[in-house]
Amino acid sequence: MAKSTHSERRQATKKSDAPKPAMILTGQRRKRRHLVLIRDHEVWLRLEEFTPLCILIKALLEGGTGHAPWPRRPVSLLRHAIDGGTKQPGSGELLIETGSGEEFRLTLSADQIAFDPSFRELAGHGFIAESVHAFLCKYLNERNQP
Repeated sequence: MAKSTHSERRQATKKSDAPKPAMILTGQRRKRRHLVLIRDHEVWLRLEEFTPLCILIKALLEGGTGHAPWPRRPVSLLRHAIDGGTKQPGSGELLIETGSGEEFRLTLSADQIAFDPSFRELAGHGFIAESVHAFLCKYLNERNQP
């Protein structure tokens, strides 16, 4: 059995000490719902809830204030779905804050969001706009570079 060096052990410790992402987008789908993991809770979102979440994530990753214009009703549905999935009333409101009028932003930082490799499967199926999917996958690819 090969001995690990101090450097290898330190790198392994750094990887295990890294904070777990608060949100993980996946490509898993079931019964017309998309799986998002939020703080280790399975949150199954309908397309009308999943789409604004992807838009909000894109706005966050683009920099700036992270605000994205979107109608209130879908964001309200998204917040309620998050509350139900996490079983924590008000968690959707804490996760998605309102800007001015019909603009919203996530309260997470970019490093608190991760993408499961299965997220790439959503391309070409019309689940989210191709431009949004392409941007998020490009971000995923760049983030995974050594």
